[in-house]
Amino acid sequence: MRVLRNYLTASFIRLVTITTLLLSFILLLFDLFSNLEQYLQVGAPLLSILYATVLYLPESIVFAFAPSALFASTYILAMMHTHNEMIILNNSGISFKKIVRIFIVTSLFLSLLQFAFNEYVTIKANILKSEYTADLLDTSISKDSRNITLYGLDKSYIVYAKRFSERENKITGVSLYHLEPNGSLIERADATSGIYNEGQWTLNAVNLYSIDETTNEVTYQHLTTYTPLYLTLNPSFFANKSNDVLNMPLKEALSYLESIKVVKKGEYSVIATEVYNRIFKNLAPLILILISCSTVFAWKKNVLILSIITSISIGVVYYVLLLIGMILAKQGVIMPILGTLGPMTLLTLSSIFTLILKRN
Repeated sequence: MRVLRNYLTASFIRLVTITTLLLSFILLLFDLFSNLEQYLQVGAPLLSILYATVLYLPESIVFAFAPSALFASTYILAMMHTHNEMIILNNSGISFKKIVRIFIVTSLFLSLLQFAFNEYVTIKANILKSEYTADLLDTSISKDSRNITLYGLDKSYIVYAKRFSERENKITGVSLYHLEPNGSLIERADATSGIYNEGQWTLNAVNLYSIDETTNEVTYQHLTTYTPLYLTLNPSFFANKSNDVLNMPLKEALSYLESIKVVKKGEYSVIATEVYNRIFKNLAPLILILISCSTVFAWKKNVLILSIITSISIGVVYYVLLLIGMILAKQGVIMPILGTLGPMTLLTLSSIFTLILKRN
């Protein structure tokens, strides 16, 4: 059994490596040609273009890793069935489930490897590529945002701004609502702009409407400047950090996610779905190999072509379900964590059920 395990593991890893490199090269070419026109427009040197393209290699490896593992397991198991090797192994007391166990254990290590590679290599390469490409194309990466609605951490106010400028720490088109604990309105401030300075927001050209608690009468004031002491949100909450979160260290990303759960209710589902996908997408090699092992292999000819077709079919079903889950999670229909885990759990349970029904 040890000899068989070592042989299957070595064959599997070798085929995964070759397929990953091949698919990564194809993805690199796609990245190159999709950006080639922009590079040529600014007259970028050839070496700079190649360097910017190579920086995409870690990301392409992550994209290619799971489909490569799917193809490798499908092809090896199909070849064993085609050459009647499974019959020999069964007669020797080695069941199909023991063969499957080898691939599943190996896929667990592959998933851990992909997670570590993604966190410590791919994310850093993506940041470097983004900065290098922006410098090469002479473009800036702006974190300015528009139409922002934020809630106070203590839920005592709501602030809306038409635009936020990160360079100036300035918000424009501001509407600020101060609320009682029961949700009733205390005051409303409409301002043309607001500047963050020395830990405090100062609003300019303010129309202030205050409500008397006893008489419910509304008083109006026009102020040149107004400093609402209860507005304590840091400018970073106004900035557009949807892309930054995906490139933050994981601990910081989870901390930021927790901080915006109250403040940015409208964006929380979208950002949380992306963060959870960043974590759980690394289970793809394990899930796809489980699906592959639960597939019936009854081919006698054209094993390579049929393995490719089967892998593509399984991959399409997997990624379409994943896409649907992500869309539902971002829209708030399901919990953000289920955007990725939901389809994975569904496919895993169906694969395990199929494997249980298979013959020993």
